[in-house]
Amino acid sequence: MTVVPYTMRSLDEILGVVVGLLLAVTIHGEARAFFGLLIQKPSPAQAKIPFRFNPIAYLDVRALPVMVLAGWGWTRPPRLSTQDLKGHWSYPLVAHLAGSLGNLVLAGVVSTLHDLLFSSAMFKICIAVNLQFAVANFLIPLPPLAVGRALALLLPGGDVTAKGIDWAGALVLTGLVVWEVAACHNGLAAWTGHLSAGIYGLLMGGS
Repeated sequence: MTVVPYTMRSLDEILGVVVGLLLAVTIHGEARAFFGLLIQKPSPAQAKIPFRFNPIAYLDVRALPVMVLAGWGWTRPPRLSTQDLKGHWSYPLVAHLAGSLGNLVLAGVVSTLHDLLFSSAMFKICIAVNLQFAVANFLIPLPPLAVGRALALLLPGGDVTAKGIDWAGALVLTGLVVWEVAACHNGLAAWTGHLSAGIYGLLMGGS
C-alpha cells in the first residue's frame, strides 16, 4: 500500500519508516500550527508555546494502526476552534491543508539531500512516507484526515459536531485499511498511490 515497497529487512528501511513517520507527524502539526498563529489573535498560551517540534505532541495513537499498515495517517486534533478560524470560509480548509503542504516541502528537502549527499533507502522511504501522508490528507475527505476535518468544521454544531465525526472517521478509516490489507484489496491505496508515485517520480527522477 506504499509508493516505495519495502520489506523492513535492512536497518536503512526500518530507519526510513520510523524517521519518515516521526518527521511527517511533526511537520504536519507544526505547519498547521504556523498557519493557525497567522490568523488567530495572539494569546498568552500561544506566546508561551507557539511551536513544539515534538512528534509526541502531535502523535494521535488512534492513527498508529493505519500508519503501520498503510504508511500514512493523521495527527492529533489541532488547537484550532471554529472561533479561531472565523473571518473567511477558506480558513478551515487552508489551516488543515497547511500540514500536508508542510509534508510536501519536507519531501522536497529530503530529496535534495538525497541528491547532494548520497543515495540511501532511508532517504527514499522518508520521502515516500511524507508524500503519502500529504496525499492521503489532501484526497480522502474523511476526518480525522485534513480535508475531512476542514469540512467537519463547516457543519452545524461547530467543534462539538467536528469532535464526534473525528472519532467516527478514525474508526471507519482504520476499519477500511485493516480490511484492505486482509483482503489484499487496493481501494484507498490505489486512490492515493498514483498521485504519490507521480510526485515521487518527479522528485527522484530515475534514482
